[in-house]
Amino acid sequence: MPQLDKFSFMPQIVWLLIVFLIIYFTLMNLILPQLASVVKTRSKLLNNLKNNLVHFGDKELDLQKSYIENVNFFVFNTNYVVSHLRYLLDTHLTNVNNYIKNVIYL
Repeated sequence: MPQLDKFSFMPQIVWLLIVFLIIYFTLMNLILPQLASVVKTRSKLLNNLKNNLVHFGDKELDLQKSYIENVNFFVFNTNYVVSHLRYLLDTHLTNVNNYIKNVIYL
């Protein structure tokens, strides 16, 4: 069998080892360190974004609480003013009604 001839088999193994070692050292010394730095940088960036979002979420909750408090204050004051105006209108209408009754029945 010509595939297992020891004269042609040994150079193929040597070239396989040479190519494998070249690819291995290229990966280990050039490509993988660059990939590792990209992964580290990306993870730091994502952590920073995550922390900023957490802080933004706290600010959002504070703003939401402040908004709710302001709306409740506005609603309370509006209800107070409306009820006071209703009371004043009722008293004036009662006074006008009493005056009209007194004028008519005189």
